[in-house]
Amino acid sequence: MEKDTVPGVLHVTGPDGLPFTRLEVVMGAFGHFVGFREDFSSVLHIHPVGTPLVSPESAGGPDLPFYFRSNHPGLVRFFAQVKIEGKDFFPRFVLKVLPLQQMPKN
Repeated sequence: MEKDTVPGVLHVTGPDGLPFTRLEVVMGAFGHFVGFREDFSSVLHIHPVGTPLVSPESAGGPDLPFYFRSNHPGLVRFFAQVKIEGKDFFPRFVLKVLPLQQMPKN
């Protein structure tokens, strides 16, 4: 993995705040992400980590792990796509990308 690639996890909860474990398959995964740089100069499409799903009856969650890499500092606005009870939902979140020299050391 490149040194400027960072892991992330989208944790899905239900209306009761409890971890949601009945995510349905959408395009071969339990979710997808699309991100836009704040100046709309780039579009990112990210798949969660894991084996592609072939059975539409599969259920999963609550965590959708992913990896993210950007060569451009700034804000990236993401929309996730998850399917619950046959309906698509699009939760939003924002990631702040720091210049590589400012990234925290592990």
